[in-house]
Amino acid sequence: PAMHETGGPIWTGSFSRDGATFVAGYQSGDVVAWETTSWERRFSVSLGMKPVRELVVAPDGLAFVAEGESAMELWRVVDDAPKKVADVGERYNFGEGLAFSPRGDLIATGGMFDILVFDAKTGKETITMPHASYTMGLEFSPDGTRIAS
Repeated sequence: PAMHETGGPIWTGSFSRDGATFVAGYQSGDVVAWETTSWERRFSVSLGMKPVRELVVAPDGLAFVAEGESAMELWRVVDDAPKKVADVGERYNFGEGLAFSPRGDLIATGGMFDILVFDAKTGKETITMPHASYTMGLEFSPDGTRIAS
């Protein structure tokens, strides 16, 4: 789906690991989740007026992190409705990066000179790692023990 009721192009998107959910971040600042067999909308939430450039979905499709107005925001889907859990890192003008661990228990966010790791249920920061410069992308290893940037 390229458009929804408020219009505008998709800037980013991510599937759940099982492929049943696709979550899209729009230029308008909206995030919309789609059920992929019928492409029916599951839910939507507005994160402000800035485009959503970064977004990642938990492996089980029940949480996502997306770029909000001033921060990376962790949302959990409860009773088919998204509920904000916490801010998990700053929004930068350039160079970020998001990743869920393969088990979905950790989130890594990048910034200008660090990588932050958060508990995916609470949004509590668990680890800070120095980084040489802007983080352009992040990925956990398949066993979840390492992060590449």
